[in-house]
Amino acid sequence: MISIATGCVLQKTNNILVNKVIIGSLVFCQNFAGSCIALSETVPKPVIHSKWHEPLGHDSDILIYNPLIKQKSKLLLQVENTIKWYSCGPTVYDSAHIGHASCYVKLDIIRRILTSVFNLDVFYLMGITDIDDKIILRSNEAKEDFHSLAERYKVEFFNDLEKLNVLPPTMTVKVSDHIPDIISFIEKILEKGHAYVAPSGSVYFAVEGFPSYGKLRPPQLSESPEKPNPEKRSPLDFTLWKAAKAGEPRWDSPWAPGRPGWHIECSAMASKVLGPRLDIHSGGQDLVFPHHQNEEAQSCAYHNTSQWVNYWLHTGHLSVKGDVKMSKSLKNTVSISQLLEKYSSNHFRMLCLLSPYRNSIEYSEETMGTAVGNCRRVESFLDECELYLSGVKRTGAVDEVAVVKLVQDAKTAVRRHLADDFDTSRAMDEVLRLVSAINTMLGSPSSGLTSHSVVAVASASNFVKNTLTQLGFSLKSDQSGREDVRKLTSVLDATVAFRSSVREVALHPEMVKPRRAQLLKACDTLRMSLSETGVEVKDHKSQKSTWRLIDVVQSDTKTD
Repeated sequence: MISIATGCVLQKTNNILVNKVIIGSLVFCQNFAGSCIALSETVPKPVIHSKWHEPLGHDSDILIYNPLIKQKSKLLLQVENTIKWYSCGPTVYDSAHIGHASCYVKLDIIRRILTSVFNLDVFYLMGITDIDDKIILRSNEAKEDFHSLAERYKVEFFNDLEKLNVLPPTMTVKVSDHIPDIISFIEKILEKGHAYVAPSGSVYFAVEGFPSYGKLRPPQLSESPEKPNPEKRSPLDFTLWKAAKAGEPRWDSPWAPGRPGWHIECSAMASKVLGPRLDIHSGGQDLVFPHHQNEEAQSCAYHNTSQWVNYWLHTGHLSVKGDVKMSKSLKNTVSISQLLEKYSSNHFRMLCLLSPYRNSIEYSEETMGTAVGNCRRVESFLDECELYLSGVKRTGAVDEVAVVKLVQDAKTAVRRHLADDFDTSRAMDEVLRLVSAINTMLGSPSSGLTSHSVVAVASASNFVKNTLTQLGFSLKSDQSGREDVRKLTSVLDATVAFRSSVREVALHPEMVKPRRAQLLKACDTLRMSLSETGVEVKDHKSQKSTWRLIDVVQSDTKTD
């Protein structure tokens, strides 16, 4: 047995010279006749992978989960108050569904926390895959140029994210605009001896020469290639440049006309814009292996470093009831437009907030019912505060000292939870606890309104509004910028005032009972009709009725 590299040996098996690559507890074998041997052998002790190195930098006072060491660590920044963040974007061959949306909403929440709560400058770069096997297949099926097909779905993707109130990236980069950069990136990896050119002109990254491969997650037996590629020296080697087949889009290269492999695009584009070291790299849990692992390996080889990304950030999946992942292959997806036919962007964002970003979340009637209920609790609270502050609502035993303390405690707790790996679940618990406590006060009888209690309630209302805004909610005041809102408000004011007058007449002691019943029934019918269109009318004792806009939950969504 002749050792040739850490974790790689040449061994004779049944008189056949075999290249044996050891990754973790697995052994990947390929004989030199060009065929792969099935993964079956294990070794008792795994190879010790390179550990994560705490970067030199500025403390952000934030803890972030580090998957390389499987615990939280300080978020240290290369440049003070500045974050260089790359996020894998969509492969634009089809419409996005809410499984995709949950990832980007969660990342949007984290980005907003970094910028709005901790006042950090975030450069958020997103890569768009606009050339890929799936795109080529779809363009052939549709008899549409792959450029126009990809551009159409890219525009649709960002329109959908805008409807979900997801901030646009600071900058986007797409593969077809960076082919020369990708070719140069591959050339340098070849020069360093970490890749090889196959007879077809395809270029592969040589995993056996990279002992730290697998530090994000060692590959599993189930992830062995179904169809072994005789061009590869090891089954784990991955494509940097793919020689073109007949009828496929192609670009000239030093090796053969073709196109980039999947993983190389992100490394090349991120390195060009953000430099040799990223603060954060994000994506869904399904990208950990092989995509992010391969990105890390080729980027470390290119930059001659042991650590390309300081902090990997992965979001949990969205599943349908029964813990089944939502995916197009399973045909159980709900499109973003279908979601928004029934629920609002706030409802979906609340769903994403109610569990840690690393956890999977279930999309079901029950979980969405919880999210909708929480949204309504908060919206109702803000409306009650507004009525109290404007003098319309004259009940409420508000303890000024207690409210001030509740608000200060909530502020401290929310910031503490958000600094602890962006724990929005606990942060929202604090907000809802505050809402419940003050709602109880507002609903209690009182002897009158004082200036002190007005200030305290205003402080609570502002805190809740600010927190929701920082987490990306669209408050009603933010959504009412259209020209016709003023007219609509006037119409609703007049309608509700007329109904209130009719109700007062009906409740007058001298009104005969049959006529009273008719008038009150008409008032109830109007209230129900308005509610179905998103206008909630509230009747109050000894005062005029009030109204507010609410989100209307429609009938069940259908899956594709």
